Parts: sequence; C-alpha cells; structure tokens
Amino acid sequence: MKQGTSKQTLLRIGVGVVAVLVVAGIGAAVAVTQNQQAADNRAAEASASAAAAAAASASAAASASAAAEQVAAEQAAADKAAADQQAADDAEREDRAATVEQLEATVKKDAKGSVKAGTLTGPIKRAECTATGGGSTDDLDAKSTTYKCLAVNKDNADGTYEGWIYSGLIDWTAGTLSWHLESN
Repeated sequence: MKQGTSKQTLLRIGVGVVAVLVVAGIGAAVAVTQNQQAADNRAAEASASAAAAAAASASAAASASAAAEQVAAEQAAADKAAADQQAADDAEREDRAATVEQLEATVKKDAKGSVKAGTLTGPIKRAECTATGGGSTDDLDAKSTTYKCLAVNKDNADGTYEGWIYSGLIDWTAGTLSWHLESN
C-alpha cells in the first residue's frame, strides 16, 4: 500500500464528495418543494373551508331572513283577517241595532193603530224594546232574540213610564221580525 495519496485518489474523493453534495442538494430541494406544495395545499384547503363556511353562514342568514319575512307575512295576514272579521262583526251589530229600531217603530205603529181603533188608550209616545232571557244584539251566534217592548203612553214625573206591553221576536237568520200585544 502506498503512503501518499495520489491525485487520482483525491480527484475521486472530490468527485464523490461533490456527487454526495449534489444528491443531498437535490434531495433538499425536492423536500423543500414538497413541503411548499403541502403548505400551499393546506392553505388552499383552509381557504376553501373558510369560503364554504362563509357561504353556509350567508345561506343560513338568508334562510333566517326568509323565515322572518314568512312569519311577518303570516302575522300580517292574520292581523288583516282579524280586522276584516271585526269590521264584519261591527257591521252585523249595526244591522241588528237598526232591526231593533225597526221593531220599536213597528210596535209603536201597531199601538197607534189600536188607539185609533179604540182598543188601547193613548196617545202612544214611543216604543222601547229590551232583549229578554239574557239575549243581546251583540251575541252574533244567536239565531234569534226575544224582546219585551213597551208602547209608552204616559211619562211619570219620577222618570218612570207606563204603557202597553208587547212581545217581539227577531229571527236573525231569516231576517224577519214579529210582535204581538200581550194581555195587559
């Protein structure tokens, strides 16, 4: 074996070291590139996840807004229906009050006719009718209401009055009214 190292051996060692360094450099470059690609992939996935979450949040907000609008629309429709029903009920009550006034006018006319015929004493000043048996023109479920009517022929000084008693019936369903003089 030789004690000295030849140029050729040094050259071989140098080439080997350079080859090792080149391979190591290439390996390091590949590793850095792969790490960068993995980081880029993670960033892209995070960005896509954030975009999906933002879209889901926007969709949920839109759904909540649409649901709130639907609830508001339903409430407005219910309020309108209630107002329409109240208006219809008020109109029915006004019609019923007018029908009671018609019954009073009819009783007064009948009593005046009886005074003229000599069967009752007069003069008949007015007629007043009051619902009996707990009936009321406000009870819109009632199909009919009975009335006690008084054909007034005398007003007393104490605020009371006297007259001829009539019974009346208003049939709300048929839209008819009837009356008769009670035995006094």
